[in-house]
Amino acid sequence: MIILIEVIDAIATKLSRDFGSSVGVYKEEAEQEMATPCFLISLNNFSQKQITGKRYYREQRFTIKYCPATANKNTEVCQVADRLYDTLESILIEADMFRGSKMSCEVVEGVLLFYVNYNFYVYKETPSEEPMENIAVEGGLKQ
Repeated sequence: MIILIEVIDAIATKLSRDFGSSVGVYKEEAEQEMATPCFLISLNNFSQKQITGKRYYREQRFTIKYCPATANKNTEVCQVADRLYDTLESILIEADMFRGSKMSCEVVEGVLLFYVNYNFYVYKETPSEEPMENIAVEGGLKQ
């Protein structure tokens, strides 16, 4: 079963591959100031509903925050936003491709906030119990 941290790792891998080592990718808010330009990946919303039996549908909304480095922040943010739509269209998790949906972005105080959902079905396996090896039944008839 896929867990949330695997989705975050897959997003980080895709960002690192497509933007290169000149742009930092963070999965946790750093205590000290992060070097710009950089991305910060965070989980925004998470929901899960049971479909049938052990099958569930997960909706996961992520925020990718981009902090620009240049003086031309508006131009840089616009260029990165365009690229993110292509970059995050799909991610690879355990050899399975997952498509991003409900992509949108906004700029707040010169920082790009890019939103993307990765939704999928999961099947929860329950551990099987060991069958009893032997059972002895004692009984008799009343007289």
